[in-house]
Amino acid sequence: MSNRPGRSVFLSAAVLVLWTSFAAAAPLAGNQCTEPPKTYEEANYRVGNVRIDTPLDWLFRSVDRKLNAILSDPSMPIKKGALFRKIDEDEGFIKVRQSFPELAVGPMDRIAVRLAKPTLQNCDTQAKTLDVVYRVYTLSFSYYLSRAFETGKKDEVKRSVLETGATRLLANYFPQPLFGYNRSRNLFGGSRLTIQQPADLLDKIVLDVSGSSRSSAAKAEAIGERDFQNGFIRHLDYQLRYSHSDMPSTSTALKEGLGLTQIIAATRILGSRELILRFGASFDAGHKQTDLTQAQVLPGDVPQSPYGSLKTFAGGTMRLGRHALKASYGLQLGSARKDAQLDYIKQVFDAGANLRFLVRDHRPITLDLQFTGGAIRNRGRVPTAEHFFGGNSERNFIASDTWTIRSDPFIRSFPQNRLAQTTAAGIVGGDSFFSANITAAATVWGKPLVPTEILKDPDFNQMVEFEFGTAETALKLDYLSNTPEFNKVGEMVMPISTKLAEIAALLTALANQQLGSDIDGQIQLCRADIDDINETVTKLKQDLEEGSPRSADIRNLVVGFPDKKPPISSEVSELTDDLTDLKDMDGVPDPAAIQKLIAELDAERAAMAQAFVDVNQSQVAERATRQAHQDMKYPRRVFSEVSREANLIAVSPVLIFDAARLRQNAFASGSVRYGVGGGVRVSVVSLEVTAGYALNPNRKPWESRGALLFTMEVSNLFR
Repeated sequence: MSNRPGRSVFLSAAVLVLWTSFAAAAPLAGNQCTEPPKTYEEANYRVGNVRIDTPLDWLFRSVDRKLNAILSDPSMPIKKGALFRKIDEDEGFIKVRQSFPELAVGPMDRIAVRLAKPTLQNCDTQAKTLDVVYRVYTLSFSYYLSRAFETGKKDEVKRSVLETGATRLLANYFPQPLFGYNRSRNLFGGSRLTIQQPADLLDKIVLDVSGSSRSSAAKAEAIGERDFQNGFIRHLDYQLRYSHSDMPSTSTALKEGLGLTQIIAATRILGSRELILRFGASFDAGHKQTDLTQAQVLPGDVPQSPYGSLKTFAGGTMRLGRHALKASYGLQLGSARKDAQLDYIKQVFDAGANLRFLVRDHRPITLDLQFTGGAIRNRGRVPTAEHFFGGNSERNFIASDTWTIRSDPFIRSFPQNRLAQTTAAGIVGGDSFFSANITAAATVWGKPLVPTEILKDPDFNQMVEFEFGTAETALKLDYLSNTPEFNKVGEMVMPISTKLAEIAALLTALANQQLGSDIDGQIQLCRADIDDINETVTKLKQDLEEGSPRSADIRNLVVGFPDKKPPISSEVSELTDDLTDLKDMDGVPDPAAIQKLIAELDAERAAMAQAFVDVNQSQVAERATRQAHQDMKYPRRVFSEVSREANLIAVSPVLIFDAARLRQNAFASGSVRYGVGGGVRVSVVSLEVTAGYALNPNRKPWESRGALLFTMEVSNLFR
């Protein structure tokens, strides 16, 4: 797979929106600059201040210092106190933009967007001063993460900031504090450290620790990720993990220590609904323990035992406009003995829908629906800790942050692991369950991620669509270039290369005869043409060895741009024209030999050019066009969501309704339990805080009236 930068840009459908000129500055608070920049230049306004507005300049002094260093650079065209000139503003904008990180794209992050805009603010008609403000926002989107149902849009967007020692350190070594409250655990806290150190097999190491007066959890994992531009499988991740946890339940503690190996794969997009299939397998072994005695557990259960299991799982995610759907199934073959023996079979099914409605820009209403069910079949003995324990904390069937298959009833009116018994007998752990959940949230206040003055510009949508159209054309050409039919066109460069060598030999022989300065000058011109052609031919040969040639190279070599005004000849045509002029010069010996080489070279050029035209008009090209159009639906939609919906800061009230039933086959089946409540969610840059309470109506004597939930998450802003 090629890693050439040019190829990556086209494959990633990169969009670069450069707001380099505006008729007028956007309306802002205070003194507004309502006239075109040229008006202020002609009125001899001076620059009162120059500023760069970009995310996180307020968060890190190192970012602020680097921004100031850019502005104070002697080569900066626009300066504080100088007369305002539009050309200085534009050249300063180019320098500012070049100071930001390159838009890094590749198979993992296939879309990169830069929104950049120079604006004029605080125009003072009395003092005749104005401020020049450069706004730069850079984003990129993960091909896989942005389609993963479980990320909740937390991990799909990367925010690119100026590279300093602090931001570079946090990009590679990112600590994420964790605080929360749960009645089972009490107030708990901890941290997660993600170490990004790409290597041959592994890409990152994650260390995760949390604890409270009643609980503890720790894990260490090494993760590798691979993304592919072509083929049925587009994403692959694998990991090694060791984890240990001690979590309370109704009348006991659930303890485990496990080592795990896991692999997950995801397919390319299938169909117009952006369906992605996911599947994987894992093997884990260790121990499962409780504080119970044999008399306190279900018949056939063991309160403490060795543990080993083989899991397989499959599912799919689908996008329907703004809405996302998922369904997953997991099968576990488990053993509760030191020797490998099938003691029980666990099955879980988990489906969900995330429905998003945009009433107005940056005020989305979301409705999350989820249904989960599971059952255990006992074939000998089951570790008590392997049964189902429900509550307001998710328990994932697999070891993944981007794919969640719930393996317990989720009900927010019960503390973690407290939906564990169905009768007053005190036996904990269920054999089967179902749960259904509804969560509604409406953003009532937010500060847009993309400035509103950019969104309100009348030319914004037109320029964005132009860039997407350009990217779609490039993507279509790239898909076409990877076909066997196109490779055959590329292979036609070989006889052209042979013919060039013959022509170069002829030119050398003519030069050695010292036929005069005019002829020598024409020979040098032909040699320069050959050098240009050889450079293109060399690239085509290398591309053929690595995989596929580039359409642009073939067009430049043998087709040119005949429809442009004026027309642009191909490189080979320029050589044949100069050779023809050489042949017709007085004193050139054996013009017939030159004419023969011209005719042979032009015949090879014409054959390759016709083959290029034919393949671009074939069914193969039509398929590439359809594929590019289909693939570009996703970046268009994501860009629309980011620009019209995403907020840097947002406040959202939350309403919840849950229903769940736990069944213990040896006892009563258990009634349906409910949870009704609400809360509030506050998002500030990458910090998300959620607090709420769910009431447990018709509670049993051994159950609580409800449960308070408080969580705080910090996503990595520097990915």
